[in-house]
Amino acid sequence: MYKNILVIIITTISVLLFASTIVNAEESKKVYYTTGIVLKSELEKQKEKVVYIIAKFENDNYFIVGTGFFIKGGYIVTNDHLVNSHQKTLETVFYRTIYDGIVSDSKISKVIYENPESDIAILKTNQTDHCYFELSNEIQDGEQYKVIGNPIVDSNDVLSNESISELYFSNNKKQVLWRVREGVAISDTLIDKKYSERWSWEGETVVKIFNIETYQGNSGSPIIDIAGKVVSIVSGLRYFDNSTFGVIDMKLLEAVKEANINL
Repeated sequence: MYKNILVIIITTISVLLFASTIVNAEESKKVYYTTGIVLKSELEKQKEKVVYIIAKFENDNYFIVGTGFFIKGGYIVTNDHLVNSHQKTLETVFYRTIYDGIVSDSKISKVIYENPESDIAILKTNQTDHCYFELSNEIQDGEQYKVIGNPIVDSNDVLSNESISELYFSNNKKQVLWRVREGVAISDTLIDKKYSERWSWEGETVVKIFNIETYQGNSGSPIIDIAGKVVSIVSGLRYFDNSTFGVIDMKLLEAVKEANINL
């Protein structure tokens, strides 16, 4: 008799525990779907910090396009050559973001910093709480890095799952948005004389070479380390192998400091 009671009690407890598990699972589903929670990958989060830059100068009937990225405080870092012209007046700058899968365009509030020598510009937005990259001051030869940007490529090179700009480009070109490419940092000595003359400032080298394939439109793209921090910014490319010139880490940090931005 006691054995039968014990079996009944154990069975009842097991059923209750099982039933409890079912209820919790169902409740979890309800919470998941009603709150619209979406689990994002690290790459998706990084793409949300990268922007598509569209600049227009007065009296021009075309746009200058490139890439930028958010840092703390709602500021966007990009290349100076995208938003600065010594002969023309900047009319307006727009930036495009993607967040939770939604693409939106906004207008830059103000260009607060420009440095033609290091090719860095910093733009102010009204999105002060936008997600952002942290900056790092360490670039190591042989280490793996990632570039997220908006390259202009041959139409045949666009993948079916890639987003493209609606702007028209000649020579059967398209601009891919938020494309990801990876590679390693390599020795500065690979900069030949032609390029070293352009990329030196007061006798010191201001760029680092990365074995990462980039194109026009990648200007201003963040170069990201494995920890998800930005170590450099794309500023040019070597046309014979499409290797990337990235502004050295110290110049990037100096620009932020000179712009009086507290990270």
